[in-house]
Amino acid sequence: MVKNKTTSGDGIYPYYLKNGKLRYEAYAFNGVDKGTGKQSKKHKKGFHTYADAKKWKKVTEGEFADEEYIHHNPSRVKIKDYLNEWLNVYKPNLKLGAKINYRQTIDFYVIPYIGNYVLSEYNTRTHQKYINSLMCDKNIGKDNNGLSLGSVKKVHDLISSAFNQAIALGILKNNPAKGVSFPKKKQDDTLHYFTYQETEIFLEEARNQKDPAWYPIFLTIFDQGLRKGETLGLEWKDIDFNKNIMHIRRTRVFAAENKKKWTYVVDDPKTISSIRDLPMTNRMKQALLSYRNYVIGIFGHLPYTGENQFIFLKTAYNNEIGTPFRGQAINPAMNRIIESQDLPKIKVHDGRHTYAVRLREAGVSLDDIGELLGHTDAKTTRIYAHITPEIKERAVDKLETYLISKQNTLVN
Repeated sequence: MVKNKTTSGDGIYPYYLKNGKLRYEAYAFNGVDKGTGKQSKKHKKGFHTYADAKKWKKVTEGEFADEEYIHHNPSRVKIKDYLNEWLNVYKPNLKLGAKINYRQTIDFYVIPYIGNYVLSEYNTRTHQKYINSLMCDKNIGKDNNGLSLGSVKKVHDLISSAFNQAIALGILKNNPAKGVSFPKKKQDDTLHYFTYQETEIFLEEARNQKDPAWYPIFLTIFDQGLRKGETLGLEWKDIDFNKNIMHIRRTRVFAAENKKKWTYVVDDPKTISSIRDLPMTNRMKQALLSYRNYVIGIFGHLPYTGENQFIFLKTAYNNEIGTPFRGQAINPAMNRIIESQDLPKIKVHDGRHTYAVRLREAGVSLDDIGELLGHTDAKTTRIYAHITPEIKERAVDKLETYLISKQNTLVN
């Protein structure tokens, strides 16, 4: 590149490429940086015409002016811009998985609805209407019938937290997210799970699937109570066959997966309590030993995916052999097995509920169930306090035994 000696007072300069073609470069100025004392500017080159360079300079300096205005009038920033700054600047310690979920919440459920509101013009009345809309929007939610009450509260809590930060920064005086009410929405509070017989039918059919990984994958959910992300985040180093222990140390972040780029992101488990050591059932141990031998037989070793030596790898799909199972593959596999055996329709997470119900039926205390599941709050485990028919029968049997013993005491 050969620079033309001609200078320009408006910050636009011509220059010539080695092939002799004329190009223009432009500088957009933003005054003096108070921190460094140096001229603040942006530079771009490669413009084919003087007019193109001038247009870029004008737009860029207009953006500088907007930024300067917002700097002096921060309450005039739009909600979408403020939330982006809040997430990137004021939430530096968020776990990777949490940050990805925050970003998705902002992009999917906040910006499309209220992102263009100016921060200072957003009020409680507007926020109430927004909350109501999330609960009845036919274009969102698992059933296209709006978000669940729990999901709406999570969105609300994120926004309220961001507004509290704005108050701390002196941008807002009051939090417009305070004082809203949440409309009642009929929730399905029924606990869905398989009976013992249904579980065995499901697992037996899992053995017959095209990929041998499906049986141990679902066994970790039904016999160990793992979450889907915890299951697919398991590595061979997490399995202690000598002590018969499964260490839960990480989870896969499915929201960050990219099929085209083969990206897999791992993060710390959901909570501190989620980091736990679980004794394995005998069939879980045997299934993993068998699967381990199978993987070694296929690859000659236990493969790595980057730095991770994931347990569950695809071996039955020619174009994806050796790649970890993605989160989106689990639900279709479960539905396929359920439909083939005409079993009740439950979700993958209900396999975890099934594990908890089996523990309850076996007489395990709620406290111990919560610890095995990695619950932080004991209230979460209370959903398993209900009594299944089997527990009812056992309770009545105990009552019968007690009554008989009392009758015998009276007779004697």
